[in-house]
Amino acid sequence: HSADIKKAGLIGSTLADYSGIEALCSYLLDNSIKYSFSSVRFAGQNAGLLELIKKGGAKTITIAPEAGTETLRKRIGKNLSDAEIMKLAGDIGRSGIQNIRLYFIAGFEFESAADIDAIAQLTAEIAGASGIKSVQVSVNPFIPKPHTVFQELRMAPEEYLAAAGDRIKAGLKRHKNITVKMESLRLSRLQWKLSIGGAEAGEKIIDCLLRGTPVSSEFDKYDPHENIKNGDAPWNIVKQR
Repeated sequence: HSADIKKAGLIGSTLADYSGIEALCSYLLDNSIKYSFSSVRFAGQNAGLLELIKKGGAKTITIAPEAGTETLRKRIGKNLSDAEIMKLAGDIGRSGIQNIRLYFIAGFEFESAADIDAIAQLTAEIAGASGIKSVQVSVNPFIPKPHTVFQELRMAPEEYLAAAGDRIKAGLKRHKNITVKMESLRLSRLQWKLSIGGAEAGEKIIDCLLRGTPVSSEFDKYDPHENIKNGDAPWNIVKQR
């Protein structure tokens, strides 16, 4: 390896399951290269994996509960219980890593006010875990994507998402070691329109570039949901194996 390499990013959906992960991390450490994991699936005994992450120089670990309640998590396919999340937070604190980043999603059409309130409640419990000094919360608008079970759903209105973000912030206001960030609602909505838009979406982008106008302004009144009525989605031409 080049002596100029000081840090490496380990990318993969199931890095912890890779049989050579310990040898790889040891090699990097032996060559004075710090490393970080793009994502990690925690389950059961986390001590060994957390030790690897800590040795790599990580000061913050991300947990993605995605929803505040177990019921909503199950509905979106995230089979992670509150007890498992709290055990992981405790394991992280005991490992010596003091900072946690939480990833949540708001805006499911079947979520309730109780689901939103539960995000604040679960976050407060995690922040109170032994050894944890700070918690950063990232609240992200739910964006329906092609080839998923939610592809035909509409994205929640910006007014609803803004209110949900304010509700979470209000629920955590008295916790000085917790910060909450809401992703850009405007850019998230643009992402949704680009994700499920048809050929006309591409034509709008080209037109904006030729005219020198912002793409976002052209998409303000564009409703991509018209494309997927009666199951006639633009992405049906893409065959999945």
